Amino acid sequence: MDTETMSLVLSNRSFLWNLVARGFAEEPEQAFLGIVLSEHAKQEVALLDDGFADEMLAALDGMASFASGENALPQLRDEYVRFFVGPEELAVAPWESVARSGSKALFSCGVLQVREAYREAGFLPASYPHVADDFIGIECDFMAKLALLMCSDAQAAEWELLQRRISQSLEFAENHLGVWLPMLASSMHEAYGSCFYTLLCDFASGAVRRDSAVLRSLRETLR
Repeated sequence: MDTETMSLVLSNRSFLWNLVARGFAEEPEQAFLGIVLSEHAKQEVALLDDGFADEMLAALDGMASFASGENALPQLRDEYVRFFVGPEELAVAPWESVARSGSKALFSCGVLQVREAYREAGFLPASYPHVADDFIGIECDFMAKLALLMCSDAQAAEWELLQRRISQSLEFAENHLGVWLPMLASSMHEAYGSCFYTLLCDFASGAVRRDSAVLRSLRETLR
């Protein structure tokens, strides 16, 4: 992989992780729906000729269908609050420790493992300590921020720093998001059927599986 290709791949990762993080982190806005509906988003998904593009494009097309409907924005805002905020008890827990343990207790020891990963990379969530660090939106935002920094590292030829961030991203993808995102997607489909946010879970599950392969390739390139 030459430097130009590496920069293109890093930029692609940054776009996709920012899209996923924006979808999970807060209520949707029209600008976000515009990105989902854009041809650019499809092009970014299809950039790599791998086994994940078709799956991710299908999920993106489904998301676009819900995002383009009449009164889409208020409907999706209502869904976001019901699915991820409350005040009613959530049908599906959007926290890693709850999803993996089955316990309803927040701020458990599993959260500390996630927080340690953030700290090792030099991050602390802005919502700390009021929101559990293993909320799906925060975990995806962590990956998005690392992806953006990796673009800057490559541009500045900071290869050792880039290698470290690749390792941090790969470890988090494979030990955290890659483990529980498919669980979240399955539970969301069971609870809510086909809707914007269940399809976003499908899209994100494909993205994190693709990302593991991409990160491994990048790591080999820099050795």
